[in-house]
Amino acid sequence: MANITLSQLNNAGAELFQDSESFLNELKDVDAIVGGSSDSASASASASDTYYGYHVSDISSLTKLAEAFVMTYSIGHVTFLAKSFSYKY
Repeated sequence: MANITLSQLNNAGAELFQDSESFLNELKDVDAIVGGSSDSASASASASDTYYGYHVSDISSLTKLAEAFVMTYSIGHVTFLAKSFSYKY
């Protein structure tokens, strides 16, 4: 039976944890993670762009919503088509 010593093992991804700017340190910066609109976007929003104090989504958000709807719609129809071939009518 072959023996494997620890010096022969290749630690894949170990370089992520070796340097001073570690990957884990970046994950710990939860306070720096923010969402929503930035200060410049909210400052430039006019009165017509706000609704009860919240910034109205721009067109890119609506585009992503439309893409998600089309993907869900198409997956449902492809599933229906695949099932129609697997069942005998």
